[in-house]
Amino acid sequence: ANLDDAQSNNGDIAFAYLADPYIPVATNPQVRYMHRGDDYGNESYGLELYVNALDPQGLSDIATVTVTSPNSDIYTLYDDGQHSDDGANDGRYGNHIWDLTQAPPTGEYLFTVTDNSANTASVNDILVVVIDYPRNLHPAYNEFVTTSNPVFSWDPVAGVTTYSINVLDRNNNYTIWSANTSNTSIIYNYNGSGAALADGNLYYWNLGTGIDDASSWHDDVAFAYSSD
Repeated sequence: ANLDDAQSNNGDIAFAYLADPYIPVATNPQVRYMHRGDDYGNESYGLELYVNALDPQGLSDIATVTVTSPNSDIYTLYDDGQHSDDGANDGRYGNHIWDLTQAPPTGEYLFTVTDNSANTASVNDILVVVIDYPRNLHPAYNEFVTTSNPVFSWDPVAGVTTYSINVLDRNNNYTIWSANTSNTSIIYNYNGSGAALADGNLYYWNLGTGIDDASSWHDDVAFAYSSD
């Protein structure tokens, strides 16, 4: 709507066409792989799962939303605003699974919506690839650097082409520099967009990468700058 120099609009409203007025609807499934860790043997594997669900009788008629993996593991998705599922009761069901002991299998993940009358609707998404996280970071944890423009380096991750680096001021916990690169090393603040390192200060840096439906990152690494 418009009036003179003012305008307003309503946000997007989801709807669905149903040939059967009793069957729920499942759309926009998404499975993503997550992998994080450090250089001390600590690492975690995760799955990020989402699907949109509707029901002709309303969302209150949806009994369960589940995902079945290629090796038959079953995960429950939620729409309560507490499981990385956006807002509560908006039809966006999700869950982040972080209790895996190894990388999940690639292949078809089946999303199933079941209503209170046992009617079901299913859709699938394919997990194409799993990747490692960047390792062997330098500066290493608690290392001192003696140049104000240190070189950050790491081992390559197979299959990826781009890395994202962030450097944070440990005292104030805010990002002082970030950049993307296709290399496995980068000079701090080479483009002049970041803050100068302060003598005696502590900093964190972290590194992430991703490809297709997989993402990974190395946890924060603390380092200090000293001009001596």
